[in-house]
Amino acid sequence: MFPGKKIYKICTLCTANFCRSPVAEKIIQAALPSEYHIISAGLIDYYKFMMHQKSEEFLISIGFENTEHKTIKIDKNIVSEVDIILAMDIEIVKIFQKKFPSSSNKIFLLPSLIHSVSISDPINFNDSDYKHSMDSLKRACNIFCEKLILHNSMLK
Repeated sequence: MFPGKKIYKICTLCTANFCRSPVAEKIIQAALPSEYHIISAGLIDYYKFMMHQKSEEFLISIGFENTEHKTIKIDKNIVSEVDIILAMDIEIVKIFQKKFPSSSNKIFLLPSLIHSVSISDPINFNDSDYKHSMDSLKRACNIFCEKLILHNSMLK
């Protein structure tokens, strides 16, 4: 699952860095010690100065106070700086591998941790389905953090 080195720099990746990846960034950042660096990005420029309102509401509902976010597009600098990139669905993986073929070894399908190929993009979902997608994302992020801490503790 992880490369044979310690992982401290993580990027969560979705389509627009508007719904899923900023939520994953906040959840993972809260679950890991401060020496970890977490960012989120999207495959496209979305030019928003916040995350989706329902994503923000989800984070607040699970106890987050700081939901500040500005969308960014992934680029070669981000890819070169991080140790692992967590993709929200299989299409993100495919597009990433085409755009950054020499860094294909850095991409990991986050929903595989909950036995799925996708944490659906909830942008046009009703409230119930949006929350279901966010709940799945939270589960996958928590499992990722547990596995990452174990992985890093096993390496010298």
